[in-house]
Amino acid sequence: DAGNDQTVYINSGNAGPSTAQLPHCATITAVVTNNNGTPAYLWSPGAQTASQITVCPLVTKSYSVTVTADQCTGSDNITVHVIDINGGLSGYLVNNNPNKVYMCHTDPVTNIKTPIQVNINASCSSSNSLCYHLNHGDVLGQCGPFRPEGGPIYSRQTFGVFPNPLIDRANIHFTMEENTHLTLEVFDITGRRIQTLFNENAEAGQPYDVIFDGTNLPEGIYIYKAISGENYYTGKMLLKKE
Repeated sequence: DAGNDQTVYINSGNAGPSTAQLPHCATITAVVTNNNGTPAYLWSPGAQTASQITVCPLVTKSYSVTVTADQCTGSDNITVHVIDINGGLSGYLVNNNPNKVYMCHTDPVTNIKTPIQVNINASCSSSNSLCYHLNHGDVLGQCGPFRPEGGPIYSRQTFGVFPNPLIDRANIHFTMEENTHLTLEVFDITGRRIQTLFNENAEAGQPYDVIFDGTNLPEGIYIYKAISGENYYTGKMLLKKE
């Protein structure tokens, strides 16, 4: 098992923190279970042979590891997604302000999550900067009350995707608990807006279905984001071409 996909950050521009100041590298580890021998590892690309490696890609890249032990061979893959803070944060901007983004801050003591707004280009020493919070483990996006798969707070506010992974098209289904204006958009992994699927009033209890068309898009992970007032929900779709 190579673990879950990871995200790193770079800056291809001149303003704001440099790539070196951002969490731009990922440590990925292959975990072998139920093994009595000494496993041999081979990562690709790179041909590294340790169980744990550190990678610093400049573009989103997938890594595979092949493990041989007890005359058995297995493999797994992991993708390290790269977000460029120079123009790659459009899905997180505060009121389209090019200098501010939403983040979800987790208190290290209480583990309580709080939505915050931070400055993209501020110094990493500033507690109000994107760089500071990324390096402390906070994530892009708001901490809205929507919960995946009809979670405990709004059990009827569900967003489901079928099929997922998809080959060309997927249906996004949702039902709102209250009458509200809802915007549903799709972004690529860099934060670039790809499609707006819904931008109108949604009636309480009324099921809605919208189509995400990935026919002319490259394969990869796409993020759908629903916004209703200060509440939001995000989910992932995997587009795989045959």
